[in-house]
Amino acid sequence: MAAEFKGDVAAFNELVAKLPTAKTKAEFEARQALFDTFDPNGNGFLSLAEVDRGLAVLGFHELFDAKPVIMRGFQAAKAVHSTHGRQSKNDDYVERIEFRLL
Repeated sequence: MAAEFKGDVAAFNELVAKLPTAKTKAEFEARQALFDTFDPNGNGFLSLAEVDRGLAVLGFHELFDAKPVIMRGFQAAKAVHSTHGRQSKNDDYVERIEFRLL
C-alpha cells in the first residue's frame, strides 16, 4: 500500500477506499471473492484468526498491525444478527452476510 497508516484521518480514508464496502453489484462481487480468500476451508464462516490471516495475506499491513481495531470490528460484525433479533448459526464467527460490516 502506498500510504502507511499512522492514525491520521486521511490515511484511514485512503485505506477504507480500497475495501469493497459499497452496496453496488461490482463491490458485492468483489466482497464475495474477498470472503472466499479469507475462508480457506470454505465453511462459510470466518474466525478471528482467518480474518487476521486474510488481512496479512492481502497486504493490508496497516490493519494487520491494528489488532484492537480488528477485534472490535469482528465483534461488531458478528453482533449484528443478535441485535436484529436473528441468531447467527455460530456466534463465534462472522458469516458472509456480516462480512461487509467488518
